[in-house]
Order: sequence, then structure tokens, then C-alpha cells
Amino acid sequence: MINKSKGPGSAPPGPGENEELTSKNIIKDFSVQSIPHFITVGELATMLKISKGAIYNMTSSGTIPHYKGQGLPLRFELSEVMDWIKKRKVEVKDRNYDFRR
Repeated sequence: MINKSKGPGSAPPGPGENEELTSKNIIKDFSVQSIPHFITVGELATMLKISKGAIYNMTSSGTIPHYKGQGLPLRFELSEVMDWIKKRKVEVKDRNYDFRR
């Protein structure tokens, strides 16, 4: 138990000061948004509708953000991949283009 009492007559402990440090107390301070969601090569290939080989080519050329640990499979943080996709948006130059030509 954490008790930061300064002695008799001191102010009562603030919120959380008497709580035991446990994984439950630590985890409740994090929101779901703060925990990264990682996906595999296969999941990313399915999401982007491209082959796994294309994903491996993009990682080896450093085109797409990814994580690789020694002896671990490639992983991609979903929010980083979504940001990467959004940065590559191509704006339409002529919205009045006649496709019937």
C-alpha cells in the first residue's frame, strides 16, 4: 500500500495515493485508443486487396511503416497504416472531365 501521510494533522491522502499498485490500476488509466492495434502481413494484404508479396516489397523498400523484431513476424500498426494511406491521396484535377470522349 502507498501511504504518503506526513504525520498527525496532515491532509488526507489524495485520490490513488492509498491504492495498491497492481496491473488493474495501471491498465484502467489507459484508454483503448492509447493501445496500438497491430495487424499481420496477411491482414494488411486483405485490407488493401493486394498480395502478400507486394506488402513484403513495400517493407523491404521502406515504403510502408512497419515493425520487425529479431525472429518476430512483421507487424503493422493500423493507425500508422491508415495515416500512410491518407498521405498518399491524389486530388482530382478536373472534376468536369467528360469520360465519353
